[in-house]
Amino acid sequence: MIAEAEKAGILDFLDFLKPSDLFALADVITRRLIKIASIKDAKDGICFYASSASDVLHRQKITKQLLFDYLYTKRVYVDPNGLKGTIVTRTLEFWKQENQSNEVATPSNTGTPLDINITTLEQMGVIFGTWFYQILNSVHPVYKQMCPSKSDDVFSTSHFSPECQLLLTEFNSAGFVMSETSQQSANECFQYLSNLVLTREIFFQPNLGSGVQAKQDVHGLVQIVLCGTVYHQNTCIGVFEQVFGLVRDLVRTDIWKIQFTKLNMRHNSTPLEEPAHVQSVCN
Repeated sequence: MIAEAEKAGILDFLDFLKPSDLFALADVITRRLIKIASIKDAKDGICFYASSASDVLHRQKITKQLLFDYLYTKRVYVDPNGLKGTIVTRTLEFWKQENQSNEVATPSNTGTPLDINITTLEQMGVIFGTWFYQILNSVHPVYKQMCPSKSDDVFSTSHFSPECQLLLTEFNSAGFVMSETSQQSANECFQYLSNLVLTREIFFQPNLGSGVQAKQDVHGLVQIVLCGTVYHQNTCIGVFEQVFGLVRDLVRTDIWKIQFTKLNMRHNSTPLEEPAHVQSVCN
């Protein structure tokens, strides 16, 4: 029987299948020992008789192409050349992240943990930067073991405002734009940043000393700029500058949401120094 924690993901995937494929999968898993007269019967039979979500996804009738198409509709990146087993693993990881996001219950998990009584904007920038990159890096299980978060938070859609916008620009070592990607909505921003850490194994190391700036406009929006280095496994592969726009939650004014974020990453094959000058992205 599929565990409750995995059932939501499996049911979502089964909704993606054509009825003919769904009934065929149910026949295989139940060995045609129960009567299946409807789509509900098929789903119930699969969830009851399959040993796990992984068991379902590894079935021969669930092809690599089917999994790839499903993840594409969720805007979850996987390598088109990857093996089916790799795509199954990524699907299970995606469902686990979704489940963690839906389990958010405590006030500290509904936004950024910034106390309303913080005395200076610079202090706010340091606290936010420490918290954000800890939970973002923790998306990757290896990095989570290396640098465990001191917070109970898990990275989730709840940290973004519903209309959040993300812009990622990547530069080569000469400063030329290699790629530019934009995302809109809390879910898309959350998924894209999660995939960035998971699939590319990127680790963000912010410079919380001289690499932080913060300011607030007359409308109350706080803009925080953080700079630092980017690692792939144990190798420094570049530097980053990231701008965040934070707005107060409508209900709880001690809670902040990410309204927008702009991330610039510069790849470099030469030894790097942490950037301290951030004036260019504050203007």
